[in-house]
This record gives sequence, structure tokens and C-alpha cells, in this order.
Amino acid sequence: MGLHNAIETELQQVKKEEKAIRLTIIKEDDCYKAFTDLKMEGEYIINAEGIENQIVQIEQNGKQISIYGLNSDEPKINAFFSKNSASLLVALKDKLKMDKIITDPFFIVGPPGTGKTKVITKIVEEQLKNGKKVLITSPTNMAIENVFEKIDFEALNLQDGEVILSIKTENENLLDYSDNAILNRKLDLINDEIEIIEMAKNELLGRKRDIEPILYSLEKDAESRAIRLKNLEKDISEAKAYLKSLRAKTKTLKLKKQSLRSNAFIRSIAHLFLSEKLEKIDEEIKELEANIKEAMGKIVKLEDNKRNLVSFDIQELKDKKEELNEINSSIHKVQKELKKLEEKKNSLNKSSIWEGVKLVGSTLMGAALRHNIQYIDFDVVIIDEASMAIYPLLVAATQMLKINKKHNISYVEDKQLTTAQNEAVSKALQKQLIVVGDPRQLSPIAKTKELKRSIFDVFGIEEIFNGEIKDDAVFLDKNYRNHPEITKLISDMFYGGKLKSGKKTAQEKALFIKKSPSKMIPSGSSYVNPGNIYLIKEQVQIALRRGRRSIGIITPYAKQAELINKELADIKKEYPDADLQAGTIHKFQGKEKEIIIFDITFSPYSKDSELPAAYSGGKNSETSRLLNVATTRAEDFFVLIGDVDGILNMEKESILKEWIEEISKIK
Repeated sequence: MGLHNAIETELQQVKKEEKAIRLTIIKEDDCYKAFTDLKMEGEYIINAEGIENQIVQIEQNGKQISIYGLNSDEPKINAFFSKNSASLLVALKDKLKMDKIITDPFFIVGPPGTGKTKVITKIVEEQLKNGKKVLITSPTNMAIENVFEKIDFEALNLQDGEVILSIKTENENLLDYSDNAILNRKLDLINDEIEIIEMAKNELLGRKRDIEPILYSLEKDAESRAIRLKNLEKDISEAKAYLKSLRAKTKTLKLKKQSLRSNAFIRSIAHLFLSEKLEKIDEEIKELEANIKEAMGKIVKLEDNKRNLVSFDIQELKDKKEELNEINSSIHKVQKELKKLEEKKNSLNKSSIWEGVKLVGSTLMGAALRHNIQYIDFDVVIIDEASMAIYPLLVAATQMLKINKKHNISYVEDKQLTTAQNEAVSKALQKQLIVVGDPRQLSPIAKTKELKRSIFDVFGIEEIFNGEIKDDAVFLDKNYRNHPEITKLISDMFYGGKLKSGKKTAQEKALFIKKSPSKMIPSGSSYVNPGNIYLIKEQVQIALRRGRRSIGIITPYAKQAELINKELADIKKEYPDADLQAGTIHKFQGKEKEIIIFDITFSPYSKDSELPAAYSGGKNSETSRLLNVATTRAEDFFVLIGDVDGILNMEKESILKEWIEEISKIK
């Protein structure tokens, strides 16, 4: 089936479900503005009279939206905005000049943490040194950001305007490469202020992060001393009571002795027996007096211990609490000032420039539909996270290549790269189209099987995991990001045991299971499980108290993620420096956290319960890819929460059950 026919088939499935947003937009300075109660941000496709399938960038501030990148001089436009697959496919159908990729691609297969970004960065730098014009594109902003962050632009001696990052980014290090920033340098002063205050904020957050474990330790020490003091007071009280009883016995014996000695009758008739009796009494008194002396010594020692505990200086504890309160107050002031500066910055005008560009970073949709990118002839196109991209978008991206351009770039191996990484760079430098990604990560989102096929499926690249040698592919086989325990799990489960760990860590265990028999509840077209949230909050609080600040909570269900975020709102306020986020698996693609908590949410009602759609796939299904993505987001710890026993007891086999079984085996 040709691409145009495949697109048409997909359109039949989705266009009835999706509707465009109609807005009247007014031109102000270098952009259009409008007001709406809807949440609109990011890339949209716009259609209006004289405007056909243009891609624009929308930023929102309250009810006001600003529309950038629209090529029109009309002061007022009645426009239709779409951010859905139907509109994208219609636009793509019109833009596609051919049905297939125009040149043979070279594949770099890189599971998570294997250095894909490092390899891409090296390829880009070598291509630019050799005068090539390069497009870096991906379905996601984050993948492009990661590459741009690592490129040494200063060493490449690129001039202002020769690098354009055509995506929305909040990374301050990359703001100067946006087309708006190139012509809008009056933002510099505000950006400088933001940078200084951000540094102050990070310093305050660092101080808070440092002081909390100390304060926690001091509080625990004070608590421990209070317990020990209470025990000492009890011991002293018991010792004094014992001393009192000894003295009373001694006094009684002395009185007894005195009474017997003063008895004239007994002295006269039983003098010998009286002497023996008095000797025994003297021995008892002597023994009691020795016990009294010992008891008094014990009391003195206990009293000394008590004085030492009582004299413990709690001033340090008070000082640390006061210091933490001052830091929290300062953080609040800093955040308030940062918010003011951001609002001031967003109110400024923006513009764009494209002449003389040598390196462009754009999403695939932007590359396919944005006019100022389409008119550039690129020598090299690099597509990252390619497994997520629908095939027509990839074809559209290759149409910007200069056809039949021969590459013959010599390459000296970089000692900082592994053998596989150097091989990937060396081979990629001879190609025009470089496809980077992992066929075992998330697939394209589509309704029909024709468009669900990734480029890796089309070219049969997955066979590399079965040991097949591919001349047009290199497998990056060493993971440096995830804990070795996590790497072994995903290697055995998803990569045919071919993925090795390159990370060194003193931490022995990384995989944990927290069982929860709580049952899920239907919520519209989704599911929630309120019972699991209690365990999630508990795990988050433990991690934060131990100084961890990078925590992600993943669940397949958007409603459950929404509930979790609401429940974590107070914790986020208490720890404003924490990178704490709950979301579905798709929202975590390309992201990493120190700790990932996976909320299964699903809980079977019986052994023969049916698996919900999110977990119903097999070994090579989207479910398998989702579980792989979820697991590999965790750098140090992966915590699984849910009805583990219930799932393991299910009669029907599934990839979910197998995944849990493999985690359970690791002790």
C-alpha cells in the first residue's frame, strides 16, 4: 500500500473523532494573539482563508494565547487550529512528493543509557567541521534538546544565526538559539536577571537539601536522648527505692541489736547465745552497709549520666530550625521574583531569522510542515527517537536532503567513545540519512497497522536482537545510565540478553516491590486505584527525607496520574526543589529519574480476570515497549506498587505477569 493510501485509511479512522478549534486572532507586533478558555500550547496546525496547513507555535498566559510563525499580513483572521493526527495527516498528504525514503538510511540502535546522544553529538560536530548543513529532528522536543545541550558550539566557531533550535524549550542554555532570540537581544537583560536569581535559588535549595539531613539527625538524636533520660530517671528512682529499703533494714537490725543487748534477763541466763545472735546481726548489718555503699555508687553514676544528658546543648537544633525557616522564606521570595521576570519576558515581542543557517533542530512535524525549514537543502538529516515517528513524517523529512550527495569524511576514533560508538560515528559520517532509536521503545501512535509500523519494522532492524548482523546498523550494547540490576532485567526481557551494564555503583539493590491488594475503580474511559496512592505518598516522603530529589511516578492511566499529582501537591510545596512528577508512560519517554515508582493500578478480581487494554499485549507488543520504557526511566531505584500477588495468580500468561515474575526473582 502506498503512503498516500495508508494516510487515507488512517484518516477514515480518526477524522470523525477530532474537531478543530475556531478562534479570531488579531495581529500585534510580530505575532497574533487571541483569547480562549481552552488550554492551548505548543505546535498547532492552522487553516484559514488563504492559509493552508501552516504549523505555528502557541504560548499561553492565562486566557491569552500568542501565535508565532504564521506567515500572513492580515490584521484579523478567522482561523481553525488543530493539534490532532487527522489535521497532521491531511497536511502531510499534501506535502509528500513521493512514497518512499529517498536514500538508504543508516541505523544506530541505542537502548536507554547507551550513549545515543553522545554519538549523535559527535556525528553533528564532525559533519559541521566538514561544511555540511545538518537537520536534527525527532518526534520529541527533549531528544533534540539533549543533543543541542552537548554540542560544543564555541569549539565549532559557529556565528550567531548559523544555529537555530526551532522548538519550544525551557532550557536557558538553549534559548539564544531560537529564531526569536536571534533578533530579540533585548531579552538579554531580563535573562541575565533570571540567571542570577536562579543561581541564588539553586544555592538556597542546595542549602536546604544539605541542612535537612543534619536537622533530621539532630531531631533523632534529641529524641533518642529523651528516651534514654526517661529510662535513666526510672533507673534512679528504682535505685533510690532500693537504697531506702536497705537503710530501713539496717535501722531495724540496729534497733533489734540494741534491744537484745539491753535485755538484762537474757544476758544473765543466755550470755553465750546472746553473743552469737549479736554477731549474726552484726554480719547482716555489715552486708547491708556494703550494699548501701554499692547502691549509693550506682545512684551517683546514674545521676552523672543524667546530668550529661540534661546538659546536651539543644541550641544547634534550634539554630538549624531557624536557618531552615529563613531559607524557605527566601526561596518563596525568589520564586515570586522569578515569576514576575518570566511574565515580563513573555510580554516582549519576538521575530525570526533563517538566512545562513547551518544547523537546525526541529520536531518532525515542524520539519515536515514549517515553510522556512522546508526551503533549506540539507546535506544530512539525523532522526532521533525514530521508533515513535509515523513513517510519512520520516519520508517528509528526507525530502529536504540534497539527493545523491556523496560523503567521504575521514574519522579519527575518539578515545572517550566505546568501540560500538566509534563504529556508529564512522559509518554514519558516510551517510546522508541517520536514523537513531530503539525498536523496543514506544511505537508510533496511530489507529491502523499500516501507520503503526515504525521505520525499524519497515527495514527489519529488530532482527539485530536475535543475533543477525546488519550492514546498515550498529547496536550500542552498553548501558551507562541504569543500575546494573535494572540493566540485566531489561536485557533479559527485551533485548535478547545482549545489553550489558557499564555503570558502577556501590548500591547493591535497585528493584523493589511494595504489595497493595487495593482494587482499581473505573473512571470514565480510564481507571483509578486510590488505595495505591497511600503507598506512593509514603515512598515519596521516605525518598525526599533521605535527600533524593528526582522522583517519577508512572502509571498507564491518565486519571490515576491526575489523582496522584493532586495528592502530591502539598509535598511539592514542601520540597520546591524536588523534580517530582506523576504521569503516563508516554510522558516519561526520553526522561530519567533517580527513582521511578510504577503504579500498576490494575488489580484482578479473580484468577480468570481479563487484562485491560494497557496490559493486554505479548512479548513484541506495545505493552512490552511500555513496560520497557517505564523500567528504564529509573537510574538508581525502581519501585513496583500494586496487586502483585493477584496478577501472579492469574491463569492467563501475559508480558505483565512475566515482567513482575522477573522482578520478583531478584532478591
